[in-house]
Amino acid sequence: MSILLAEERDGSLLLTLNRPDSMNAMSMELADMLLVRPEKAADRIKVTSPLGCAAVKRMVNLGTDLPVEAASDLNDALRRPLEATQDYEEGIRAHFEKRKPVFRGE
Repeated sequence: MSILLAEERDGSLLLTLNRPDSMNAMSMELADMLLVRPEKAADRIKVTSPLGCAAVKRMVNLGTDLPVEAASDLNDALRRPLEATQDYEEGIRAHFEKRKPVFRGE
């Protein structure tokens, strides 16, 4: 479902990492974010990891038509290299220090 929505909405839902409580809430938030206040969507995307965003875009572009197992393999192939990045470490540190991460694309 997320991949389908992300494809329809140019990946913005996945890039913000938000998890709505229900489809109705998601539809309302998504419509508000993309149609009424696109700058809100841009602001949310700007504070996420650029490397993570790039991986999500690749997954959406390459994985939407794949069978589930192949999509899972692609997801792993795109995710694993991110675990060796400074942004990954920054995200973990920020989480435990209860602060917003500062991603640098490294």
